[in-house]
Amino acid sequence: MKHKKLVISIILLVLSLYMLTTISAKNTTDIQENTSHNTNTVKQLNKTIKNTTATTIKVDNQEATARYGGQIYYKLDNNKVNEGIVSLYVNNTYIKNKTLNNGVEPIEWNSKDQLYNYPAGEYNLKIKYNNENIELEDTATLTIIPKTTMIYITNTTITQDNNIQLTFEVVDDEIIPVNDGNITIFSEGTQITKFNINNTQTIEISRNYANKIIDYTYTDNNTYYEDASDSYKLDVIIPLNGDIDTNIIIDDIKYVHYTNKYLIEVKTTIQDTNKNNITIGRLEAYYKDNIIATSNNTTSIIIPNNYNEKEVLIKYVASDNYKNSSISVTLYPPKITTSMYIPYMYGYKSTGSNIYITITSQFPVTDGKIDIYVNNNLITTINELNQSGYYAVNQNQTTIGYYLDLTDFTEGTYNISAEYYDSMVFTSKSAETTLNVRKISTYIYGYDRTIYVNDTISLYAYVYANNKEIVNDGLMLFTIDDILIGGRLVQNNSASIEYIIPTTLTVGQHTLKIEYTGTDLFINTTRTVNLSVQKTSTTTTIRSWTVDENENIIINTTVRAWNKTVNGLITATLNNITINSTVTNGSALIKLPSTITTEKAYNLTINYHGTSILAESSYNNENYIFSKINTTIRVYSSIRRNGTLTVTASIYSTNYATINKSQVQLYVDKLCVSSINLTSNTVNFTYNMYNYKAGNYTIKVIYNGTKIFNSAQNTTTITKTEYHRTTYMKFTGNTTIYAQKSKTIQINTTITSYNTNITEDITAKLEITDNAGKIIDYKTNLVFKKGILYYNYTIPANITTMDYNLSIYSQNSTNFLETSATCILRVGGQYTRIYQKNLWAYKQNSVLFNTTLYDTNSKIVPTNTTATIKIYTTTANIIDSFTTKFINGILSYNYTLHDKLINNSYAVNIINHGNENYASSSRIINMTLNNRRTYISSSNKYINLKDNIVFNGTITDSITRNVINTSNGNIEVYINNIKVANTSIKNGKFYYICNMNLTAGKHNLTYKYTGDNIYNTTNRTYNITVYKTALRIQLKSIKLVIGSITQINATITDYNNKLVTNTLKAKLLLNNKTIVSNISITNGKLEYNYTFNNLKSSGNILTLVIDESSNYSARNSTTTLSLIKDYQFLHVPYTLITTNTNKKIVIIGNITNRYNKLITTNTILNIQLANINLTTITTNNGKFTYNYTLPTNINTGTYDITIKALENNKYYSNAEHLTLKVI
Repeated sequence: MKHKKLVISIILLVLSLYMLTTISAKNTTDIQENTSHNTNTVKQLNKTIKNTTATTIKVDNQEATARYGGQIYYKLDNNKVNEGIVSLYVNNTYIKNKTLNNGVEPIEWNSKDQLYNYPAGEYNLKIKYNNENIELEDTATLTIIPKTTMIYITNTTITQDNNIQLTFEVVDDEIIPVNDGNITIFSEGTQITKFNINNTQTIEISRNYANKIIDYTYTDNNTYYEDASDSYKLDVIIPLNGDIDTNIIIDDIKYVHYTNKYLIEVKTTIQDTNKNNITIGRLEAYYKDNIIATSNNTTSIIIPNNYNEKEVLIKYVASDNYKNSSISVTLYPPKITTSMYIPYMYGYKSTGSNIYITITSQFPVTDGKIDIYVNNNLITTINELNQSGYYAVNQNQTTIGYYLDLTDFTEGTYNISAEYYDSMVFTSKSAETTLNVRKISTYIYGYDRTIYVNDTISLYAYVYANNKEIVNDGLMLFTIDDILIGGRLVQNNSASIEYIIPTTLTVGQHTLKIEYTGTDLFINTTRTVNLSVQKTSTTTTIRSWTVDENENIIINTTVRAWNKTVNGLITATLNNITINSTVTNGSALIKLPSTITTEKAYNLTINYHGTSILAESSYNNENYIFSKINTTIRVYSSIRRNGTLTVTASIYSTNYATINKSQVQLYVDKLCVSSINLTSNTVNFTYNMYNYKAGNYTIKVIYNGTKIFNSAQNTTTITKTEYHRTTYMKFTGNTTIYAQKSKTIQINTTITSYNTNITEDITAKLEITDNAGKIIDYKTNLVFKKGILYYNYTIPANITTMDYNLSIYSQNSTNFLETSATCILRVGGQYTRIYQKNLWAYKQNSVLFNTTLYDTNSKIVPTNTTATIKIYTTTANIIDSFTTKFINGILSYNYTLHDKLINNSYAVNIINHGNENYASSSRIINMTLNNRRTYISSSNKYINLKDNIVFNGTITDSITRNVINTSNGNIEVYINNIKVANTSIKNGKFYYICNMNLTAGKHNLTYKYTGDNIYNTTNRTYNITVYKTALRIQLKSIKLVIGSITQINATITDYNNKLVTNTLKAKLLLNNKTIVSNISITNGKLEYNYTFNNLKSSGNILTLVIDESSNYSARNSTTTLSLIKDYQFLHVPYTLITTNTNKKIVIIGNITNRYNKLITTNTILNIQLANINLTTITTNNGKFTYNYTLPTNINTGTYDITIKALENNKYYSNAEHLTLKVI
């Protein structure tokens, strides 16, 4: 039934791929006409034929598989026939029929039909179609081929008389058992026995064939099945009946390192009763009756490491006249001695440092765990050494690396220790070293500046870390001439203060000290730069000049100053003539007397007299000429098909002025054809050149100029041409024309033109060229009638079979340009037919194509052709395609099945591309792929109580013995026969963590691989051993402000880094004195708030002690308390106070932390005016107020008021400034 469904899918694929094959429509017709069949018989009844019936029926040669059937392919002249019955006959015996309801459908048969009993061979096939009006029939040859088979030995046992009993299994390519036929067994070419599998599938042979290779063959003489054969080595143990007793002595058990693995070597001595050493025979090792290792000598055997601490049976397999013997031994080899070393370390806070742990031993260290501690506080556990961040082996040294994040570390020295343990091979070891954590160096980027009187400026600076890290903390303090202006928090490497330059800061040189206070991460740094106080410089320039209505020259002068509005007095001097004017908002118009004219040189000086904050400036030119302004013309011209000339002229001056005076003339060649007044620098001309002949014409535009602007002219060229319409040619239908020698084809081609109908005749010619461009044939005087060409062309008889270029070239006509089009002319050869059996293989193996190319007489075609083989899914999706060759009609190709071929069934399309003498052809066959067998590799598990269990292992291909390269399929995990997990695999491996509340002791663990579309299912059983667990503490470092609430955080895990869910009791010690008792820790997390008041300035140690419980032992860990200070910031509601002498001013504000919360503790403030102390006050709940009356002798101007918050136990000092403006 499975085969039946598959063939139906293939037929659907054939229909869907019909247009994809390279067989031409003509070749398809040839195949149908040459198919071996008898003459059609048509019986016309005296009734009217309906439109949905057929008038002809045709059947192709058919192929089926013995006992499994196939399908009949036939064709009716109308594929939409939905009336009538199609009947099948084999050797004139009726088989079955099919009523047509939905068009042509193949007739199928399977094991339930009569053809089940037809053996392989050829039969006469007949198919009939009839309805109420007509009866049709056609005949063909039915070929039934044998089914593919496979033969296996599924079991070998030893009989009571010590002979070998073999159990065979024969299946077809769908893994269905075969119960008919004979099996013959050979050894070294000599037949041992022959038996019929219909009676039995087991056979007994002599023990003399033990450890020899036998060959076996299945056959039913190709009646229903193909022959199958294989070989097998009889690796069995035949008990010997020697006379001499033997004894096994275990000399030594030790670890050995072999091919990157640790194995257990058992050294042995075999002796007889006289204690003579025996050197013949071999050794075998068994665990629970399963063989786990073999050796071809008697002195040692290598056993996998996973049998460590297991009881195994060592068996001596005797030879000659000795007897077998065995001994049980528990494998417990001594662990290999190790030593450990950690080099000195240093690093920078917020970055990290690598811990390199070097273990020295006889062999590379691969198993075990490493715990890493900082000041006895667990940082991490490395469970898989070769999976750590760094793993390297150099002779007898193994180095494991771990990256330690120093973000939460403070500056200072730490003890780093590591503990190596839990190895089955190596002894435990520990080592320690010193870690020095340093702050990151910083540097300030600032530079000398020039500042200007009464300007509001930004005092700013940048601080950078040597490690390129962005600085986002710490204060930047700004001090001018020893007066602290204020401090700001650094953000994104910078800080700035807005500052109004007071009148007390006189013109000249001053110093700005920039101090970065640093943090617990960055080192503080200082830089001093120079400030140069000056008046703001000005620049005087002539912007332009013009004339007024009285023809007086007016100079438009500009006086500029950076970021200031310029006003004041300005004076112009020309040849000792002085004219005064006023600067307003940076501009001045200076009107010159009428004696000053254009095109004459003058000694010109313009002086700006400056102000209290602006510097003087001047403009000088000893040879200044008021010159006319030059102009240029840009001309843009075009001519339309109707002869209309369009000219646009743009007149530009060098000062970009708007020009509205004078006229502009247009010349065509030397004739002035138009004159227009200029408006806004542009004129537009339109002139009719319809009567002008085709050719080139000179276009000239002349601007006459004005009193201010010079005249200008420009020329260009215009071409008047005749007009032909562009045409496009296209072949009707496909761009490939199929033809045969001496046959006539019709060529249908069209010519079109955009937006115009073609009504006139257009002559053309035809050319046939090869790929090299050589003309093979040509025809002239072809005529397109109203844009359409119908032309019958006969292929030359002597032309070579290949692809040609067929081109049509049209000629220029009265109104249309010439054009052309090219298509492919494909000339073919005679009919061919492909024969290839269906294919079978294991997925990802290979299949062998043995394909034959026949002609119409069923003879092998004696020619060489190129072939393409395409592989499709049953839904017509192409999977692969490759090219090969038929050599003398035979194609032999070994195809490797790649990973994409995951389905059990594919359709294979074999395409013969033909040559000069033989046409192309194709055949679609079925390819069946079976899943591969697998087995699971893992290990026993050893865990602590209530730990997570790591389920991991690999899936191995039973054929290649390699891990399967797939991520499909799942692993089902069973503990004590209860399913607990279902996880996926990746690249043949699985890894899954499960939290199981298992009791202490051993538990049964079973893995089941569900398989996928490549691999079969499999399962394997191991053990889980559960131990009591120990605690690990991870106590986070603490930074605190004295008197503030501090949260103490710790994580408590077991040795597998799992959080402890039981409630634990603990206490806290500060400098070895208990401060808190009876703390409850739940879910492995401690989050405890505590306020620290009385602390030493440094060296404060906090210890967390966890009490012993029923499941966990006592444990403690320590960390260092780091004292930190916060920043305080002064805020005032206004930064500028404007007042008069002898007036009272009020200074108010508040003080907050970095989070803008009021600092309620009292803070001492010092207030200064122009660097003179006024008072010292104390804040009240974060706020302050101070009243001050100005003295009567204070001068007008601007002054600095500085408010400084002094440093205390909790906060760093800071300052804020105000500007006092006295008027």
